[in-house]
Amino acid sequence: MPQSKIPISVLVVMHDDRGQVLLLERADQRGFWQSVTGSLDSLEELPAAAAQRELQEETGFDQSLETIEDWQQTQRYEIFPHWRHRYAKGVTHNTEHVFSVCLPAGASPRLAPREHLQSEWLPWQQAAERCFSWTNVLAIEQLAARRGWSRLPVSPTLMVASYNIHKGHSAGFFGLRRRLVIHEMQHALKALGADLVLLQEVQGRNDRAALRQAHWPSAPQHEILSSGDYQAVYRPAAHYLHGHHGNALLSKFPVLTVQTQDVSDHALEKRAVLQVVVRMGTEALYLFVVHFGLLHRSRLRQLDHLAHWIEQAVPPQAPLIVAGDFNDWHRGLPMHRFSRLGLREVTGRSVLGRRQSLRTFPSFLPMLPMDRIFERGFEVVSLRPGGAGSRWASLSDHLPLVAQLRRRPA
Repeated sequence: MPQSKIPISVLVVMHDDRGQVLLLERADQRGFWQSVTGSLDSLEELPAAAAQRELQEETGFDQSLETIEDWQQTQRYEIFPHWRHRYAKGVTHNTEHVFSVCLPAGASPRLAPREHLQSEWLPWQQAAERCFSWTNVLAIEQLAARRGWSRLPVSPTLMVASYNIHKGHSAGFFGLRRRLVIHEMQHALKALGADLVLLQEVQGRNDRAALRQAHWPSAPQHEILSSGDYQAVYRPAAHYLHGHHGNALLSKFPVLTVQTQDVSDHALEKRAVLQVVVRMGTEALYLFVVHFGLLHRSRLRQLDHLAHWIEQAVPPQAPLIVAGDFNDWHRGLPMHRFSRLGLREVTGRSVLGRRQSLRTFPSFLPMLPMDRIFERGFEVVSLRPGGAGSRWASLSDHLPLVAQLRRRPA
């Protein structure tokens, strides 16, 4: 029986001192270009030794460990489903250690025919465009910044909003006079000026409403809310005979990967968490859109599931935002699980010496802090409700929560 692959690998970016990067075309996937990659041979093998070995096996370049630069950086990504059979059962993510090596300009590799078809030296910008792996792309762009070939952009503030949109329907005061408000919501969200909007209770499809309401939109709600200004991502949490609803993300940053996990605790209350990785400058920003259950025991299990997922899927040093409707109006969730992951809640102004979560529910008279934003790797500039008054109360039973963040220097 063949031995399972170890879900720990290395990435070695080969370059010269003139801004050129050497790429290799995969033999098993024509048109797929990459740097040197490979998994550890054993759990005892150090990543640096694996980088040295893979470099020699794939290119014939025999470099000493002293010439291979260890970035002391890891990246984590989901393994493609069609490759998971190579790993032990239940393994879904791989941890990649990043290295680079400076070679003489135009150095010609001796390729392993089973591994690669051809090689090519390219300016780093073209190399980044040609790579198929998003972790490889970011590593090349980070290399350019490290070597002085490009300048890292000044870290701007980031506006993040979380909003439970109540399926695009206004409940009205005390649940009366329910009406469709998705188009008004589109304009209101645009006015927030957020770079990232994490949405809950988004209606993906509702055939029954489409038959009963003459003005029911033909496009899904996340597409309407994107307004052409955002890249929209949606995944269902609850399916029923006439449609589905779930979580969504509106992003002004390019989306790299999307994943969702069912965290339903019982059949009567379907819940899911949406994970999206976006490209923020030369970094991967990990986002989790949360909508927990109404029962405390359900929320406890869902929090435990989410914390385990973050531990598995997100590198410890990576910037991270978790936001959504936690339904934790009694403040009973053990948030030390998040603290252990380096996550801090974005809180409002101090009251009697204590930072407070903002109240967002119900929207016409906010009394409960149902919606929360947690961050890792940022400085908090401000936190505010997205709006107030009768206009916002007429859109959803929640108010949006808006945080202004600034990336913390490494």
